[in-house]
Amino acid sequence: NQDIHRKKSGMSESQLMKFFDFDESDLRTNKNGRISARQMKSLKFEDASSNALARKVGIVLLVGSFGSITLLWNALASDGSLFGLAGCLAPILIGAFFLHIGLRKTGFTLAKTEGRTNIVMETDYSPTLKRDETRVILHIGESAFEIESEAAGFVFQGDPYIVHYVNETGAILSIEK
Repeated sequence: NQDIHRKKSGMSESQLMKFFDFDESDLRTNKNGRISARQMKSLKFEDASSNALARKVGIVLLVGSFGSITLLWNALASDGSLFGLAGCLAPILIGAFFLHIGLRKTGFTLAKTEGRTNIVMETDYSPTLKRDETRVILHIGESAFEIESEAAGFVFQGDPYIVHYVNETGAILSIEK
């Protein structure tokens, strides 16, 4: 009976490593309270990708706003009308916001939670997609993580786990029994 449990546990640990993309070295580094160099490289790449999109949206909105500024300036000069001020300022403010997000540097800190797992499936109707969307939520300790449904096949309900994750994003870096 213990051999079966050991095989089940070993299989689950290798599946966890593969699914959450970490290895023994990453786990050892996480246990020591740090994010591994490999994990940090991946986090910075993901952050840079999302920041690049925010920068592009911000720049497009700001550049597009210059035409509105010219129209507003002409309207104010000709008859003093403030009509369209909100329509001109909104893209400028939104563009500045996206540009600010795109230029920020994200710091990543490691957090840890431990406890018995509670896996919950939540189904909500998405009016945009016009269908039900199912999410799998992994509750461990005081924390909750949205995970892919495949992961629920090798994270066992009620078993104790330790999860090392990024405090700012909630991304799971490593998980162990």
